[in-house]
Amino acid sequence: MNYSSQAADAFASVFGTDGASASPADAAWAAWEKVKPTANGANGSATRRPKRAVLRKLSTYELREPEWLWADRIPLGAMTMIAGPGKRGKSTLVCDLVARVTTGRPLPHDGRDPGGPGSVVLLSIESSMEIEVGPRLRAAGADMDRVYDLPVIEQPDGRETTPTLTADIAEIEAAIESIGDCRMVVFDPITNYVEGIDDHKNSEVRGLLSQLAKMAERQNVAVVLVSHTNKGKWSNAQHAVMGSSAYNYTCRANFLVDRDPDDPGRCLLAENGCNWAVDIKTLPFRMLKTMNGSVVQWADEAVETTADDMAAFAARSQDRRRGQNDDSIACDDWLKETLSGGMVAAGEMPALAKAAGFTIDQAKRAKSRLKVKSHREGAGKTAAWFWWLPGTPKGEAADAEPGADDAPAADIDQAAE
Repeated sequence: MNYSSQAADAFASVFGTDGASASPADAAWAAWEKVKPTANGANGSATRRPKRAVLRKLSTYELREPEWLWADRIPLGAMTMIAGPGKRGKSTLVCDLVARVTTGRPLPHDGRDPGGPGSVVLLSIESSMEIEVGPRLRAAGADMDRVYDLPVIEQPDGRETTPTLTADIAEIEAAIESIGDCRMVVFDPITNYVEGIDDHKNSEVRGLLSQLAKMAERQNVAVVLVSHTNKGKWSNAQHAVMGSSAYNYTCRANFLVDRDPDDPGRCLLAENGCNWAVDIKTLPFRMLKTMNGSVVQWADEAVETTADDMAAFAARSQDRRRGQNDDSIACDDWLKETLSGGMVAAGEMPALAKAAGFTIDQAKRAKSRLKVKSHREGAGKTAAWFWWLPGTPKGEAADAEPGADDAPAADIDQAAE
């Protein structure tokens, strides 16, 4: 009897079916099952069965269109990357998305019926839930009963450890599945959850994230990875994400968050490589401060600015900043942050500058560098002067005419004395 007939007979004896209809791979596997040793090998080590390549006909797959949590932006059953420099509103933007998902409100520029509310799991060990994340979610209007924090993994001996994808992905998935209606899982930032690998090595990052991608597919949830960007200049926007380029390549959708080159008072969410959608418009948003915390205000219209445009602008800004000393850079950053929510009364600027560790002269030089405008409300002796960063909210009065800045500057000098 030749090998093929022996394999077929073995298949039939093991599986009780017609061995003649078996594929060569299955027949060979059945032959091994029949003759494999049942005890340790001669050298005392356990005998291992051979590995095999598994073939599947494409006809056995159920072909389907992608499902979306946020149309053409955040897919269900896959991973999405949102990356950007610090202080650009990434986490606050994510809180806005969480609030919309948990209350069933439509996502920005998405005209579909969201299909009701769902739950969200947050893994965010960098930020305090009580002081930072919770207030942001409340300000955004989230249903707090549908938002779950996953701060620790409880070990069999009772110890509590920080979750990591290298050791705890099965436990994380079990927790997600137990909720029943989870639609989104957020890792903010993802680099805090990859302990045990070199996240600058493509092979190690791909190996780990492929397991997370399979979990997303099994649970049909949108897994959102938040990341910082590299501090150096980027040759293109896809090189911006901190760590290995595999972070970008394993995510089905990638976005960059940074300042609008044409309007420094607002930020942009720009597509930075998406596999499942085309012609994704860039969405502008502003960060507004409220009594309960910062919130995102989305613009009504999309813009044509691309992620590469934003990267080029960031590179030019970095070149300009090299000519400034650290104090000037810090003062510029402070003033942009102070004015990001709208106008500030000129008379308040000396105290604000002093509280931040700057002199009023430093603040005025930063005002000049950033092209901050003086803005007047009222007329005559009752006029009030404000500092205003173009692109941020302001009052209805006209901007100051050339030379009018002398009045608020004098007021500031007097207040600073």
